[in-house]
Amino acid sequence: MKKEKGIQFLNKIKKPTLWGGIGILILTISIAFFARNNFIHGVERWEGRFIHELFLPVAIAIFFWGLMSERTFVSRILSTKFFILLGNASFVFYLIHLSYFNMKLKSYFYLPDRNFVALWICSIIIYLLIEKPHV
Repeated sequence: MKKEKGIQFLNKIKKPTLWGGIGILILTISIAFFARNNFIHGVERWEGRFIHELFLPVAIAIFFWGLMSERTFVSRILSTKFFILLGNASFVFYLIHLSYFNMKLKSYFYLPDRNFVALWICSIIIYLLIEKPHV
């Protein structure tokens, strides 16, 4: 019974992708205002933690509901072949981004962006060669 009421609540929101995305941006920026410096982040204070744990998940849920329930510019972009490939390779990226593989990659060449692009390229290659099921 509660599940149906929750979905009814989400169905009443007009343009949930837009409002969820705006909510995510506003709440993330508001958390940043509680940061004291580069070493004490906003979520380390109770005000930022409160926003992070209570309000941000609601905005994310509304955003995801919008992605699932309406056809928008964002949903069209995220459903392109490139972003589907990135989604499929994301588990490989997760495995290699803090591993020996990343340290070895940095020893060959080091980019200021911490080899982010190179790691994604390697993740896609590993996904296509090893993880992707062959039909």
